[in-house]
Amino acid sequence: MQRNSFIQMSKLSNVRGRITYISSHAKQENLYAVYETTERSFWKELALCNRHTFQKSGTEGKCIEARELIIALPEDLVQYEPEYVLEQFTKHFKYRYGVECISALHHNKAKTNYHIHLIFSERKLLDEPVIKTAARSMFYDEKGKRVRTKKEILDENGAIRKKCRVIKKGEVYEKMLFTIKNKRFKQEGFLEEVKQDFTAFINTFVFDEKKKLAVFDKQSPYLATKKIGKNNPKEEQIKTDNWARMEWNRTVDRALVEGISREEVLQVKREEITEKVRESVHKWGNRPWFFFSIVTHAVDILSALIGKIREQFRKITAFFEKDRKDTAPVESIKNVPLVGPLVQEAEKTIIRADVAATSQKTELKPESEAQIADVSQTVSILGIKEKTVSDSAEMTKEYESKISTNLEPQNDDIPPRPEFSMDMEEYDKIQGIYKQLVRQENAVLTCEKELGQLRQDLLLCTGVFQGKRRKELQGQIANKEQQLADAKQRLGDIVKGYGYPSVDSFMGIYRNTKTDYADYTKQLKEWGEKYGMRYVKREFEERGESYPHKSNSR
Repeated sequence: MQRNSFIQMSKLSNVRGRITYISSHAKQENLYAVYETTERSFWKELALCNRHTFQKSGTEGKCIEARELIIALPEDLVQYEPEYVLEQFTKHFKYRYGVECISALHHNKAKTNYHIHLIFSERKLLDEPVIKTAARSMFYDEKGKRVRTKKEILDENGAIRKKCRVIKKGEVYEKMLFTIKNKRFKQEGFLEEVKQDFTAFINTFVFDEKKKLAVFDKQSPYLATKKIGKNNPKEEQIKTDNWARMEWNRTVDRALVEGISREEVLQVKREEITEKVRESVHKWGNRPWFFFSIVTHAVDILSALIGKIREQFRKITAFFEKDRKDTAPVESIKNVPLVGPLVQEAEKTIIRADVAATSQKTELKPESEAQIADVSQTVSILGIKEKTVSDSAEMTKEYESKISTNLEPQNDDIPPRPEFSMDMEEYDKIQGIYKQLVRQENAVLTCEKELGQLRQDLLLCTGVFQGKRRKELQGQIANKEQQLADAKQRLGDIVKGYGYPSVDSFMGIYRNTKTDYADYTKQLKEWGEKYGMRYVKREFEERGESYPHKSNSR
């Protein structure tokens, strides 16, 4: 089962304190290695530079001294030397972005989370430091703003007020060791870029294809769940949101299996989640607890769409059954609009009925039982449509004449028989997986129906002496809800068990395979109708046998 990579970036307002925390054996239970690309004094000067620049700008908030990446690693990487792994990852980042780094390789207490802390600077050292000295005394007030005269920073007693300072003539008042901050690290797409880059780099250490990581695709119909860190004050809120996200993802799986197109699901996601979240933030500000209600509402809308598709499919099936009993023309059934890939079986049934209504079984009188068996098998393989043979001798002669006409051209101008681009075993495997998904979706529907009945029974159980019954129903409802959640989750587990990352990716392959197979069967049918009889005759001639002629057996 393919996992998504986890890479998180945070801003550091106390870079020296953070460095001490991640690199100290006293503070870390499982610290394996520390790697630095520069001396530790670099970070002290960097912090001073950032604070000075921040104070000078007059910006409110916290001063950002550096940034940190937390990179989760697959457990398979424990087989490598920790120092080697850490050095490779740190150098990879430095060579790509050209900034100084310090990193540490950790395990959590349970040794289930192997990860790297990588701290990097947003500034670079200047080739030539810029040092400015005062040409005369300079005076600064409490806010760090320069004033013209000394009187402006004196108190009533003539002493310099606290936090005011004086830089005498000849002293250094400004020292620039670093460039300005690289705006690239502030851009929205930077973290996504790092995820793509580091995920590919991680996979170079993993040899098992099934254990390689992937970056979560934001353009997919799914929602990504959030990781809950240690001592996270928003743990309960994240758990609640993750439940809503997982419920949405399970509903997406159901929608795709039911035949709703990927574009329709993406439209619901865009209109009911993405745009609604944007509107909520614009109108009410950042209120995370609104996200749960937005996603659950979107789940209800997508579920209603699934129900609508199911209802249309039921009406189509009922209409077909009624018309078949009334022996109505097949053309009237064909005019019923079909909705999505969900009605594939209905389409197949209609096609079978169409063939049955427009063709009759041809009766042949072969020269021998073996020859007709051979002919039937070959004709069946080539997809040649059987012709209707009338009881009259006249129609029999006409039929023989058509066959003779078809056999007139030379055998050497028969083009190659069309071939299916996919191996048939692989095709059958894909069809088998799809059938498993359909069966599982039917199990989900059955579970939903049973859950609805239990809830209805609970609503009707209102008597004074029905307390015990109500308690039993509540327990049954809780068990059925868990059973329903497991049944929905099983849809994703089925495709992941065959190596597909999601139902969405599998259904894309399934639809393409279905289209290719339909094209193949169409080409084979056309080839069979045009060249099939000549091909069969040539097969008999190559074996030195005579071609069996048809005659009226009645």
